[in-house]
This record gives sequence, C-alpha cells and structure tokens, in this order.
Amino acid sequence: MLVKVLVGAAALAMVQGPPSPTFCERMAPTIDMIAVERGRQGNATGEWRRDTATLGMALVGGIAATSISIRPISETTTYAEATALVDKACATTKAGVRCRFEGPVRLKMGTRKGEIDMAAQPGERAEVEIRGTKIFCRDPRAFKDA
Repeated sequence: MLVKVLVGAAALAMVQGPPSPTFCERMAPTIDMIAVERGRQGNATGEWRRDTATLGMALVGGIAATSISIRPISETTTYAEATALVDKACATTKAGVRCRFEGPVRLKMGTRKGEIDMAAQPGERAEVEIRGTKIFCRDPRAFKDA
C-alpha cells in the first residue's frame, strides 16, 4: 500500500512539472544578480541583489546611476490611470526608491550592466528596490514592510 502511495505521489509530481520562475528569478540573470541566502542550509530567501559600484569607482571615484520605470501593459490605459499605478506602486525611501507591483505591468530599468525591459504576468508580484548603488528584487515571501 505504501509503495502505491509513493508511486502515485511521484507520478503527480512529474505531471505538475517544475514551478514557473518568479519575476525576480527571470530578472536576476539579465544584470547578474545573486540570490541572498540565509542560515546554515543556504536557504534561498526570495531576494536577489546586485551592487552596481565597481572597485574603480571606489578607488578613483565615479557615478553609478540607475533608472526605473513601471508602466501598465494595456494599450487602453489612460495617462491618469498610468500615473495612479506608479504612485501606488513606487515610493521613495531614505536611501532610494522601492516599487512593489502586481502584473500585468512592464518594468524598465537602466543600469551600468545593461537595460531590463520585462513584463510581470497577471497576478505575478514583486518588489524592486534601488538603494544607493544596490539593486534588490524580492518575491512576495521576502517583501520588506512598506
């Protein structure tokens, strides 16, 4: 009986397949973000990080600028609706800006490492934060308190 249950569970797992990657999991490779792990087991926290500063900037000086923009995907969205979406999703923090959003929206970000132009699928949630020279992307399990 136990063998049948185990075989049935394994068959169900194969039918379901692996989970779809999250917004942050899809965004991370585009600008070489690294997963933040905590604890002895190296458990993933749902948070990714990238520091855009370089050693040369630290030694000689320089500027690292990052831009971010969030837009609705719908072609019928009015300017007022688009402005309301950004006002609701993004807020300034002491050290930068934090945008928490739920798809469908389009995120555009420009960094020294390249440009990101990604769509969040309907119902997909993420939080992107720019703090100084650091960029963070968080899945819902790693959201900071707003």
